[in-house]
Amino acid sequence: MKTDIKCIDCFTAQLLSVIERLEVSSDDREFYVSEISGIISHVDYSVPAPVSAKKMYSAISEMTGNNDPFREIKLNSNNLGRKIVQDVDEMLSSSGMTPDEKFISTVKYLISANIIDYGAHTDLTEEIILKEFKNLNNISIDMTSVDSFKNDLKKAKNVLYIGDNAGEVFMDAYFIKNYMSSKNVTFCTRGIPVINDITEEDALAAGIDGYASIITTEDNTPGVDISSMPEKLVKAFSVADLVIAKGQGNFETLGEQGIQQKISMIYNVEIDCPVYCLFKVKCDHVSNYVQKSKGTMAILKFY
Repeated sequence: MKTDIKCIDCFTAQLLSVIERLEVSSDDREFYVSEISGIISHVDYSVPAPVSAKKMYSAISEMTGNNDPFREIKLNSNNLGRKIVQDVDEMLSSSGMTPDEKFISTVKYLISANIIDYGAHTDLTEEIILKEFKNLNNISIDMTSVDSFKNDLKKAKNVLYIGDNAGEVFMDAYFIKNYMSSKNVTFCTRGIPVINDITEEDALAAGIDGYASIITTEDNTPGVDISSMPEKLVKAFSVADLVIAKGQGNFETLGEQGIQQKISMIYNVEIDCPVYCLFKVKCDHVSNYVQKSKGTMAILKFY
């Protein structure tokens, strides 16, 4: 999915959000905004937006000397995610739901957790996050997509699961623990901090290592840059029966028909598995692209 002119507004909002979190003088702030705005103005529209964003965040880190301005937010998000999962587990355990009903509810919670995204939501608060989970019964989901996902998950033995955000990762761990315990799971995080995306530290905090082996993208793309994937990630793709890509950034970089062939051609490996993108639709560009309204829970299969 290529960068769109509408992405420029999002890049600018993210830039201002990051700069506001840094304890710098007004002169430095103006300098950073001016310099990074120059990078934004020369964005490459032929690549996905998260790949373009990588250059912006790398420049911010280099100029400011701070490579993790969202660290405190990530720690707070993880504390909140831990509490949410405890509440979800208690609710589902005492719900009296059938196994099928419980799976549907768990998937809805899994996708709802993708709201914890400070790149797409620069004004996100704990109140907004908790409201999302409380209103879950009022949010619909495409049952045909849920059934397709469930069937492919049931058949898969080797799963590559690409995570997205801090806080959200606790719901990922819950899903893997409850529905993938008999499978060989590889969980992929970002390699370098970017926005509030997960790194290996966050995956370990959520206990992912108890259910999966952890690898990283080895860079700070808030998605997966298929042109520069490390060897371990390429191998995980090649042995997977199923790929689960959480979040809009992973959708923007992996959500296209024929993505398997693209990766195969770049790295001379055979990849033959469905890729499922599970995310909340958060912007007009993605909304128009997938023909779903903002706020929709999306489960999209690419094969």
